Amino acid sequence: MNWKIESHPIDVAEISPADQQNIYLVTIFDDNGRPIEAAEAYGQEHRGQVTKKFIGKYNAYITKIEHSEEFKK
Repeated sequence: MNWKIESHPIDVAEISPADQQNIYLVTIFDDNGRPIEAAEAYGQEHRGQVTKKFIGKYNAYITKIEHSEEFKK
């Protein structure tokens, strides 16, 4: 199986007037590009935790991980 994990920012959270962080959508897709599961992550550290959770759950199927810092339209 050739599943992949993708993430990209979907919004920006203002933590304080001088500090912001991206909110990411982390999604796992099957061989046909259909989403299997998705979760929001708040900042890069949390994105890593969500990614590790998906790896733990679907490890046998995952062949690719792609993280993007670009907002999708």
